[in-house]
Amino acid sequence: MIVLPWGIKLLLVPPAILFLAWAVGWLGHRRRWGRVLMTASVVALFAASLPAVGGSLLGALQDSPALETVPADAQAIVVLSAGMNSEAPEYGGATVDRVALERLRYAARLARASGLPILATGGPGHDDVPPVGTAMAEVLARDFAAPVRWIDNAAANTFENAEDAAAILQPLGIRRIVLVTHAWHMRRARRSFETVGFVVTPAPTGFISPIAPLAFDFVPSAPGLSATAFAAHEWLGLLWYEIAYF
Repeated sequence: MIVLPWGIKLLLVPPAILFLAWAVGWLGHRRRWGRVLMTASVVALFAASLPAVGGSLLGALQDSPALETVPADAQAIVVLSAGMNSEAPEYGGATVDRVALERLRYAARLARASGLPILATGGPGHDDVPPVGTAMAEVLARDFAAPVRWIDNAAANTFENAEDAAAILQPLGIRRIVLVTHAWHMRRARRSFETVGFVVTPAPTGFISPIAPLAFDFVPSAPGLSATAFAAHEWLGLLWYEIAYF
């Protein structure tokens, strides 16, 4: 199994990849290909910063509808991690980031409605940052009154989330799960969990609404670039998983 280092993944998505392309073009700016590459990089950065582009790319990833009811035969809720906010003094130190928080809020809602136990699966900590699964469990219990039964602190990516969940749950006879993650991440997550033997009921959250033809959707912005970066990471992840895991 090959896990791409975070630094490499960061360089493969906007804006880093576009700045790298511009730098390569600048090195060859005396030649036509260099000037073309510099121009194309600037144009691509402009496009990547448009909310219309980022929203459309994220929206195209959403292939699972919102969950209406938790199936009666579901046995557990599995909620996937995102990242950590290492500077959160108002919470006494590091805690989950806003993306993870959206997933935890929805997982807690489903747990209260269904009575199903929760598995929080994240990754190891570093320096003064606690393991992600542990931080997720703390937030669920403290802020959402939804205790976690199982914690995974070892997974390095989505497929390892699935493998670790299988190692924890399947020996207990648990194969039918409700999977909580963002709508634009669900395609890759669902396939990962199905590959290791789970029967998955998708429970997506954080849907991206269809882009309306508003003028501001075609004005470059930081949120637009952020959406494009998330989308590029996910589309590249789908391609990589086809090569490495599926």
